[in-house]
Amino acid sequence: MNPSTPWLRAAGRLILPASACAALAWVLPPWGVVVSAMSSLPWSWWCAAALALVAGHALRALRLRSEWACERAPGLGECLRVSLMHGAAVNLLPMRAGEAGYVFLLKRRWGVSVADAALSLLWLRLQDAVVLVAAALFVFSTLPLALRLAVATSLVVAAAFLLPLWARSLGQRSAGQVAQRIATAVLRGGRIGWVYGAANWALKLTILGALLSALSGLDFGVGLAAALGGELAAVSPVQAPGGLGTYEAGVWLGASGAALFGRAGGGIDTGSLVAAALLVHALVIVVAVMGAFAAWLLPMPAARRTGSLG
Repeated sequence: MNPSTPWLRAAGRLILPASACAALAWVLPPWGVVVSAMSSLPWSWWCAAALALVAGHALRALRLRSEWACERAPGLGECLRVSLMHGAAVNLLPMRAGEAGYVFLLKRRWGVSVADAALSLLWLRLQDAVVLVAAALFVFSTLPLALRLAVATSLVVAAAFLLPLWARSLGQRSAGQVAQRIATAVLRGGRIGWVYGAANWALKLTILGALLSALSGLDFGVGLAAALGGELAAVSPVQAPGGLGTYEAGVWLGASGAALFGRAGGGIDTGSLVAAALLVHALVIVVAVMGAFAAWLLPMPAARRTGSLG
């Protein structure tokens, strides 16, 4: 093997995070401005935001329990552990590699097959995508507020009712193993999973939007659009470790999209907004890491294996 190959691989792994850091350094104001922005908000805001993010993980855990209760009987504490560990992996590992943590945890702790765990992950992300599209319709549409809320809610409700109907039809029409597994994955959690998923995203976007708005001096509507932009950017498969740079770019794009509809008032101060995005991003990562560390430090019993999924 060529002795220079490991060095080339190491250099390749550093290109993306180094580029992200360079881009951030280009647009960020002096570090003192970032520190000043952080201190401009009382600690009660940061603590409340951290608790809201933990509550979002609890809603994820409730959704997870509703999905697997009929098969594995997982307790809420065990589901919260999986949610926290998965969240930390997604936030820290590059290129969306942390998603594999979900499959690994369900396989190792609950005895779920890799195929079923992967389908569960895909179903989770499909639900997230529907809710985020509904949120985008609400945030960026120029319709009246009540109508925007009605359209966004109708999209989620329609998906919650129509996708299970499709899954039942698929299960009845096809005897193939893959089709049966897909139908089972869609039907397993029931409609209550949509409620938990939508509540989680509503809580997260609201609290992050409020922080971005307060830190950057923009209207709450623009802050909400910026928070949504950051979350949409996070689904990109090209990610540096921790989503460094990608999230901040998404926040700026979201706020810029809101500005196109005349919601940014006197305009957007890019430096202040990116500084705010960096602080909010840091909060999300710190909460994810500390939550995962607490879940690892306080072991919880694995779910009872009441059935076999192969």
